Amino acid sequence: MKRHVAVFLISLSGVVLLFDILAWANVDSVQIGRSDFTSTYMGASLWADGHRGDLYSESVQAPRHAALVAPDPEGLLPFVNPPAAAVLAAPLTALSLSTAYRLFSLLQLALLMTAVLVAMAFAPWGPGWRRLAPVAVAAFALAPPATLSQLLLGQWDGLCALGLAGAYAAWRRERPALGGVLIAAAALVAKPHLWLGVAAF
Repeated sequence: MKRHVAVFLISLSGVVLLFDILAWANVDSVQIGRSDFTSTYMGASLWADGHRGDLYSESVQAPRHAALVAPDPEGLLPFVNPPAAAVLAAPLTALSLSTAYRLFSLLQLALLMTAVLVAMAFAPWGPGWRRLAPVAVAAFALAPPATLSQLLLGQWDGLCALGLAGAYAAWRRERPALGGVLIAAAALVAKPHLWLGVAAF
């Protein structure tokens, strides 16, 4: 990769990521209430309050969700993640929904960045790659619309990406069992259905 191409990709990716962060910073309380994180927060609050048998009871979730998003009349966005997601997010319920959303989104972004760094560290860079090329590839990996979606919706994708990157690193070191454990651990927290594609691959 030529230097001017690498510089262009780094600059473009930086602008896109800055736009993503500015868009996220301007999310209002209604948008937060309608984000995927609200269902995570609700499940976590049920767990923290001892209603562990009601994680998937819509009759129990409905009034709690309505109170969280009031006065927005948005319908129930039920908790659908595995119980481990509620356990991990439970400490965030000590904060308000808006503050917890902000902290959770930033944490997922940090995990995504860590995942990219792990993948780049274990990638088989050949001798023809210049110093800026890996930086450009890493920056470009953070620029897709999925990063904006993760920020705005408060999704678990950063953790999922880190699990996948860790598995890749284990496989590069010829430790397939460890790779499988890392993927399984990530799948047990959130979005297990998405890992069907990884299993098929």
